[in-house]
Amino acid sequence: TDMNPCRSNPCQNRAFCSNYGTDYYNCTCIAGFTGTFCQTNINECSSTPCMNNGTCEDQVNKFHCNCDHGWIGTLYHCDVNIDDCNPNPCQHQSTCIDGINHCYDQINQFQCQCLPGYTDTMCQTNIDECSSNPCYFGSCLDNINGYHCRCNPGYTGRLCQTEIDECQSNPCYNNATCINQINRYQCSCIQGFTGIHCQTDIDNCDPNPCHDGNCTDLVNDYTCTCPEDVLGKSCLDNCTLNPCQNGGQCHDQAIDYSCQCLLGFTGQDCQINIDDCVNVPCQNNGVCIDGINRYTCQCPAGYTGQQCQTDINECFSNPCQHDAACIDNINQYQCQCLPGYTGNHCQTEIDECSSNPCVYGTCNNLINQFNCSCSTGYDGTTCNHDIDECRFRPCVNLVVCVNSPPGSYTCYCTSGYTGRHCQSNIDECASSPCVHGTCQDDINRYQCSCTDGYTGVHCETDINDCLALPCRNNATCVDLVGDYHCNCTQGFHGKQCLEEDRECDSNPCQNGGTCQDLVNGYQCRCRDGYNGTNCQNNINDCTQSPCQNGGNCTDLINDYTCTCPNGYTGKNCLSNINELGLTGSLCETNIDDCASSPCINASSCIDDVNSFTCVCIAGFTGNLCQTNIQECDSNPCFNNAICSDLVNAYSCRCSSGYTGVLCQAAINECASNPCLNQGTCVDRINAYQCICTSEYTGMNCNTSRLYLVFIITTEHFSFIISEFVYIYA
Repeated sequence: TDMNPCRSNPCQNRAFCSNYGTDYYNCTCIAGFTGTFCQTNINECSSTPCMNNGTCEDQVNKFHCNCDHGWIGTLYHCDVNIDDCNPNPCQHQSTCIDGINHCYDQINQFQCQCLPGYTDTMCQTNIDECSSNPCYFGSCLDNINGYHCRCNPGYTGRLCQTEIDECQSNPCYNNATCINQINRYQCSCIQGFTGIHCQTDIDNCDPNPCHDGNCTDLVNDYTCTCPEDVLGKSCLDNCTLNPCQNGGQCHDQAIDYSCQCLLGFTGQDCQINIDDCVNVPCQNNGVCIDGINRYTCQCPAGYTGQQCQTDINECFSNPCQHDAACIDNINQYQCQCLPGYTGNHCQTEIDECSSNPCVYGTCNNLINQFNCSCSTGYDGTTCNHDIDECRFRPCVNLVVCVNSPPGSYTCYCTSGYTGRHCQSNIDECASSPCVHGTCQDDINRYQCSCTDGYTGVHCETDINDCLALPCRNNATCVDLVGDYHCNCTQGFHGKQCLEEDRECDSNPCQNGGTCQDLVNGYQCRCRDGYNGTNCQNNINDCTQSPCQNGGNCTDLINDYTCTCPNGYTGKNCLSNINELGLTGSLCETNIDDCASSPCINASSCIDDVNSFTCVCIAGFTGNLCQTNIQECDSNPCFNNAICSDLVNAYSCRCSSGYTGVLCQAAINECASNPCLNQGTCVDRINAYQCICTSEYTGMNCNTSRLYLVFIITTEHFSFIISEFVYIYA
């Protein structure tokens, strides 16, 4: 048997085994290991050989230091600081300062002291002096530690801040205004001149604005010498076709027209609605809706204001209860509760009584605490101590107290009282004896205060407010509770049916007809040439065939005209053309039938062949204009007014209570507010009536009423009500 213990290789890590007998051996370890079997690696890092935060890595019979950045060292001890300034990392001739021995730096760092105009860790960045945009109206050119401004045309100065005034040389003529602009100027000419410098007088006759007329040029104007019977500044009214849309006002000009638009419209013919949303954006994602000369912002939830600029303060209504702090957010809020409260609105007080701490009593929950209200006969912090209840005289109102078993007692109440302590007055109002009123409880009795419209001991009787006949003009009265309602007959309205309906307010009469208001209706007085209920029909003056001898009739407004066949003339083509009226050897000369001035009253005479026609001035008629037209024949004045005939006119003298050109309007005697003390004024014809409130009376509600109400009670009678009314002037 082999008794050599080394044959089993007990020594580890390449150690040498020495045999000293059958059961003894010794291990000789190689460098770096120890232990009976050389199983343990010696930790060369246990002495912390690495300096300056270097990390020690243990190896076999040695160690290795992993140095922190910025350190090296002989024998791997990290004891030498690396010179971070060699080579110099700082650019642009900057000075490098190594991090060692400087309190403001750490190991493996350096600091660069930059020359003016450079920055960053290694002075590698040229400072952009143009970043602040120092040049007002120009481009900035960055230099080293400086900048230069290259000005835009029209500006000067070191920062291009000064605008060059091109108007300084007064380049504009003829009193024109020079407007200085950027790198140029503009001459605003006075009317009548044009050209870059307003040096040219505008020839207002080129092109000729006068239609079929002669033009004379003026300064900023012209005059037209028009043919006979042609009117208008330019011998033509360009506004005849009403070219201006949307209520624009047309102004006739020389060869054109201009439109003066209402607010909210633009364009040559005022045809464009100006978009008011272009330059007025709604804030906070509000939606802008364009209108006529206005806009409307539809705000998202949480915002308000004309432009949705205001955050709605949801805390404004104080939603947080119990002195909690409210924090406003967008379209919401948050409550920060005080101790003892909870809930979204801090509305819930935390119940400290939930554990039922009071043995014989009621737990009173307080803010963040509780106390006990003990039942009669008990005391102590938690009401657990029984006491002699009657010793403390718990029964009130002079009653007898009888002590009962522990924690209890009995009070024998006198009449009119109840409750454990006889502390409660018996509520005679509990049965609700007052039908339409408020019950006031007293000792062993009650009293009813009736609501408006009811009376009686128990307020059981409805007061008939229609007994005073408040409804006028045959209206029907409907009694209500404390009030009444009038069902008015046709033609009247108002609380008491005192006010007449005014059917003429809707302007029903057409074509210039005049409306006369009637009771429950109206009547239209039509202009000559119209008829119908609302003057809507043009009367056809040709229905009677007034044109004779084959003449064609054309209907006009309150008139007609006849187109006569050859050989006839006159209003109705009744006159056979008489070739008489000519003179001369060849009958070539028309005799002037107007030579004798047959037309009177300043009328004009038009000569014809063997006849003449009188053109009357307004207000006269007849073949010779001899008849004054009676304008009062059509009864134009309303409401019994007196009509006075004038020349081509008339005058209405109104009856009392009416006004207006035609006396068609009733004078509103209520306009001066004659009714005092909130009285209601009802307009009458040449008068008014005041409907006073219940506290006042008199023609103008200027006299007050005083009501004294006495209530007398005794032991045997519930109540007596007496009413005394005094009226003071």
